[in-house]
Amino acid sequence: MVQKLPETAQRMARLEGVPYDANRLLNDPAYNEQLGKRYLRELLTRYNGDAMLAVTAYHAGEGSVDAWLQPVGTRTMIRGVPYIGKGDPRTGEVSVTQWIQRVEDAGNPRSAEYPRKVARALGGGRASAEWANDQAAAIVTNATEGYASDPIRFASAHRLAAPVALSVDGAFAPGADGQAWQAGLRARANLGQDLSDRHQVPLRYFTDAEVTAYRDRFERDPTGALDFARSAVTALGAQGARNALAEVGQGNVAPVLIHVADLAATGGDEGFADQAAAGLALKAGGQTLDAETRNELQTRFNISRGNFRNQPSLLSAVYNAAEAAALADTIAGRERPAEYYVQAAMGRTQWQGRPYGGSVSVNGNNIVVPRWMNPEYADDALEALGEHWNQYNLGPVYPNDQPIPAREIARMRPSLMPNGRYRLVNREGRLAYGRNGQPFETNMSGAPERAVIQRRFGAQAVRPGQ
Repeated sequence: MVQKLPETAQRMARLEGVPYDANRLLNDPAYNEQLGKRYLRELLTRYNGDAMLAVTAYHAGEGSVDAWLQPVGTRTMIRGVPYIGKGDPRTGEVSVTQWIQRVEDAGNPRSAEYPRKVARALGGGRASAEWANDQAAAIVTNATEGYASDPIRFASAHRLAAPVALSVDGAFAPGADGQAWQAGLRARANLGQDLSDRHQVPLRYFTDAEVTAYRDRFERDPTGALDFARSAVTALGAQGARNALAEVGQGNVAPVLIHVADLAATGGDEGFADQAAAGLALKAGGQTLDAETRNELQTRFNISRGNFRNQPSLLSAVYNAAEAAALADTIAGRERPAEYYVQAAMGRTQWQGRPYGGSVSVNGNNIVVPRWMNPEYADDALEALGEHWNQYNLGPVYPNDQPIPAREIARMRPSLMPNGRYRLVNREGRLAYGRNGQPFETNMSGAPERAVIQRRFGAQAVRPGQ
């Protein structure tokens, strides 16, 4: 329950246009909160949006706060009680910490308790969790105009936090400038999550002004969205990058941008990624792929569609990346087979004349292999891994807990999961299980697995640096 003096509650009821009811004030949480929110809005207006002073006045009384804000030494009588001015922290005359200490030193420890709690919470100190659990914190932040729509700017303007500055150009810059932007974005993401958790505002990474600047940049240079996505993926990973792209108006193409950015990561096919980014910009401008090329792409892509049965969003991203790259080539007058676009969209690269990654048939089923693996060795790799797993008691087992032999593992089909790991499916379409009773999963990109394959088949089976 939000506590208010009866005369204050009566005044707020009049402002809200509802009858004042003392019984409802004590027993109706919704009525109580309605008047409480109105009072907080009035206090925020009174103190020019300063949340710390508004919440302090909410608990200690606006008269008390007004008196404490007077110049140092000024004497004010309130209901026969003298209040001595402590200065105004908004003018720089005194810091917030000094102001609170002066209130406490003057014999007002109970009154100082309120601003101390608020200052700690708004400053992000250890006491913030305590304050966040107080109902008043949720009420004041929900009642504060602008906080929900532009929380990063509001937090900065009202001293709730000190957001790291982000240079718009940094999102598109290489080297130290790009790394600084990525570090700043990580800090912004942490701040945005903290504000969201404590004050129930939307999770945001950027101010509205920054969002406008990024959107303007994308309008001038549509391929810049890929550079932004690359930096965001490096800074925050795929999910964080998806949030950032949605915030700057690229949410509709976020899955494919993130996928393309991932394809262009260290050792990836940057040329294909640039083609795909250019093609996405062309599509956004209304360009379309001719029917014949689109049909060829779809026919080739359908061969590998089963690879993504567990990842429908990735399925769409892979196809859209292939189509976008093909569109860019078509507009530029280049011709390549559909196989190139589909394989490149699934991570296929060439290194020292050998293919790595992409889609390949294993035991009669088309699968996507890790980007470091030479697909020519995919069939034999399963048996080598099966021998390794059985040697160390790590592999899948029969229902009687006996290990499945390597020769039988070699006849299974790896199935890529959303977490990037692989499950094994036998010839009857049933999953293989581990000793823990759960479907067996392997991280084929793990260092032990790569080492096993390299020892068995030589360096040509594994691409370095992937």
